[in-house]
Amino acid sequence: AEGVWASGVVRMLAGRGVDVRVVESNAADRAGMAEELRTAVVSGSVAGVFSLLATVDGETGLLRTAALVQALGDAGVGAPLWVATRGAVSVGRSDGAVSPGQALVWGLGRVAALELPERWGGLVDLPETADERAL
Repeated sequence: AEGVWASGVVRMLAGRGVDVRVVESNAADRAGMAEELRTAVVSGSVAGVFSLLATVDGETGLLRTAALVQALGDAGVGAPLWVATRGAVSVGRSDGAVSPGQALVWGLGRVAALELPERWGGLVDLPETADERAL
């Protein structure tokens, strides 16, 4: 499902004239992520970062997102970070149950927004299906 979202986000941003670079991180830690980011942005400026790392359920998404927040600073990327979750919040009766693992990422987002306001873009809770309206 993450692949569908990733390709959809890239398509929608590129269709609006945004130069998109996809970084698929295999790093296990902050230092590895920072190195991947340095390689991806060699001499270019970064206007913003959109992460789908948190969309995996469980602790992994939270931990990798926290590492990404730190790694962006280590790599000298000052652009705002937007983090996507799925099922983290409920905004209406038709929404399903909230995923506790996804909701934790929203807690991390609140802390990041307070501690790094210049580098924090915000949180986006994605619906279950990647349709054109959601994208």
